[in-house]
Amino acid sequence: MKSIIVYFGSLLLSISAFSQNSQKIGTIQGKVVSSTNETLPFASVILKDSNQKLVEGLVTDENGAFVFSKVAIGSYNLEIQYIGFVSDFRKVSISKVNRKINLNSIQLKEDATALDEVVIQAEKSEVTLKLGKKVFNVGKDLSSQNGSAIDVLGNVPSVNVSPTGVISLRGNSNVQVMINGRRSALTQSQALDQISSDAIESIEVITNPSAKFDASGSSGIINIILKKNRKSGMNGQVRLVAGIPDDYRAFGNINYKANKFNFFTNFGIRYTDYEGTYTKQQSTENNGIITFLNQNEDENRHDDGKMYYIGTDYSFNDKNMVTVAFYRNETEDTDVTYLNYDFSNSDTKTQSLFTIGNSKEKRNYNQIEANYTKTFDKKGRLFTMDFQYDFWNSEKNGV
Repeated sequence: MKSIIVYFGSLLLSISAFSQNSQKIGTIQGKVVSSTNETLPFASVILKDSNQKLVEGLVTDENGAFVFSKVAIGSYNLEIQYIGFVSDFRKVSISKVNRKINLNSIQLKEDATALDEVVIQAEKSEVTLKLGKKVFNVGKDLSSQNGSAIDVLGNVPSVNVSPTGVISLRGNSNVQVMINGRRSALTQSQALDQISSDAIESIEVITNPSAKFDASGSSGIINIILKKNRKSGMNGQVRLVAGIPDDYRAFGNINYKANKFNFFTNFGIRYTDYEGTYTKQQSTENNGIITFLNQNEDENRHDDGKMYYIGTDYSFNDKNMVTVAFYRNETEDTDVTYLNYDFSNSDTKTQSLFTIGNSKEKRNYNQIEANYTKTFDKKGRLFTMDFQYDFWNSEKNGV
């Protein structure tokens, strides 16, 4: 009889404890987004008690959502962290009356830090870190206003541009350069050098490309986002550059928007001279006789270049758009080389040889491209189709 009383007593205590525990279980959920309502996946969310003691921590899913389940009744401090954004702090409470807390969308502001030494207030180039990529926002500093796309790329962290214009990412030249998220003729040889830097809005460095990008860029993707004026009417600008030795360039872009059409064009003209001097000295000994060779080479090179990119966007509605564009790049290179060979024994000149080389090369590269883009209600989801046709010609004459 005593054992039965003990059993039922224990059962009643268990039921009572379960009932009390069930009333102490709550949930806290929300979604982390940027100031532009872009979802921030894998953000850190930390839950602490009123004494700032860690209760639980997790990361948001691919849609930026998070859920804390089985949270006991009480007051808590919530902290949301994401690289490149200002952390968010807020207080939440779980009670018997309110056991389900939905914070909806939590917006994080981008963290832009300016140098203390900068006294002049102006728009500066900034780097924003996002999942899988770095975004370099081109500002209005002097280096971003008086150069070309090549000059801007040279200022992007982890990107290197060689003197010959070869672009590499973290030391690897197997990088794919894209314009507005897709391959374009504007990334071809010397074309980037004719894109004015102030026509660039931002540059994305994607070190871990997703499946939507072409696999040819094994070391990463560099995506150049061009400014596109969406205001109605005619807009445009022209830039003139001059340098010594002879280096004259003209860049420009024109944009015209009317109803569902948006017409755009970029053009560039280049007139440049290059001068180079090379010397070489060597000596050989044969039967005790030392022969010296002094070689001098002077190179004069002149390059003319023309580039234009013209196209139109047509928006069927706010979710469907077609783009058709044509690109042409013409170059004409003239090289004149003077070679002078002097042979001598000791201080006596024995023989001289002088040659002149003259070569001229004409090239033109053309590309027709078309793109269809469809967006969806879900942020970040889109469908694209691309068409590209290339044709070119190269002629070289040498004397």
